[in-house]
Amino acid sequence: MKQLPQYRVGRIADADIAALTFQETVHMLEQWAVERKDGYVCICNTHSIVTAGNHSGFHEALTQADLCTPDGMPLVWALKLYGFERQDRVDGPSLMLKLCERAPQTKVSIYFYGSTPDTLDSLKERVEQDYPGIRIAGSFSPPFRELHPDEEERIIDEINASGAHIIFVSLGCPKQ
Repeated sequence: MKQLPQYRVGRIADADIAALTFQETVHMLEQWAVERKDGYVCICNTHSIVTAGNHSGFHEALTQADLCTPDGMPLVWALKLYGFERQDRVDGPSLMLKLCERAPQTKVSIYFYGSTPDTLDSLKERVEQDYPGIRIAGSFSPPFRELHPDEEERIIDEINASGAHIIFVSLGCPKQ
């Protein structure tokens, strides 16, 4: 089992869900980005937890994550029942927008992975409009199929060469 970073967790159906407030999560992720920490975060809702119980690969992805956040009120309520009364929802869209808002101040660059080219173009345009000074390091819309090994290697090289501090991945569960 992977050594978890130091933060409070609640065990929900064989998944360690971070018991951090929204602001604590933003602060932690900003710190990781500035320090260029390699790792990944899973934004978990009830569907994620159920999928992990039925899909060993997905379970492994949650187990190996550096952080799993409670996106969805049932997970928030469970954490509150465990005694984390300050717990709030840490959902993906809100987290992404807050990190984008703060990116010009923290000098963190962003990369978007997922969706369609048109949606990515609209997202980049909107983010640049709403958060002047943000640095978007790149984006990629994968095909709606498995990537071939050479395609996967090429996109990994492209992302690494982009210098992105944070990569937002939006493919849906369990594909993501």
